[in-house]
Amino acid sequence: MSGASPAKPPAPRRRPQRVEAGAAAHASVFWRWLAAAPAIVALVSSLTIAAVIVTQSPGEVLHWYQTVAERAMRNRDYQLAVVCYQRLLSDEPEDPANEFGFALSLAGVGRQREAIELLARLTPDQGPGYVPARLFVAQQLLDFKSPTSETRARAERNLLRVLEIEPMNETAHARLAAIYAEEEKWDLCRYHLERCGALRREVEGRILPLMPPRPAAAN
Repeated sequence: MSGASPAKPPAPRRRPQRVEAGAAAHASVFWRWLAAAPAIVALVSSLTIAAVIVTQSPGEVLHWYQTVAERAMRNRDYQLAVVCYQRLLSDEPEDPANEFGFALSLAGVGRQREAIELLARLTPDQGPGYVPARLFVAQQLLDFKSPTSETRARAERNLLRVLEIEPMNETAHARLAAIYAEEEKWDLCRYHLERCGALRREVEGRILPLMPPRPAAAN
């Protein structure tokens, strides 16, 4: 009929309050669980460690800690690695491999000063030191954005110490070849380049474009 007013649209259906409240409750539980997750993980780790200590022999316990520490470093779980290396060093305080791992894990959690102190003990000015630590420190020095003659000299000293212990260490020869190329000490560069072994091709790719030809032999 022409005089009839238009029908009102149906009012939107509201979700039952119980459904909304239930969803909010589930969300609240989820966020509380998420906030507590690190503590839960830590608790599980502690219980696992306790179970291992109780059920295994001392030698097996140390082997377990070593395995977990190495896996934690690969996974960048530095906090767990710190715990494991502390335990290992409490039994073998003079083990340089564990001291080195501990230093790297400390650096990973931001405890830089302690890491540097440990690395300094492993790379003394006098004495052999620990080869992996010397190689690591040398590479860190060479990786500076703008290495100075002083940082290159420190890297060189560490690498030469490595060769006193392991004369055929290919990594040390490769890095020394790169240092001497930067300094244009071509005879030394060639000497170490010839001893790079499997690393030679990679190093040559960076050095050969810079290297002058050998001087002609005198008649």
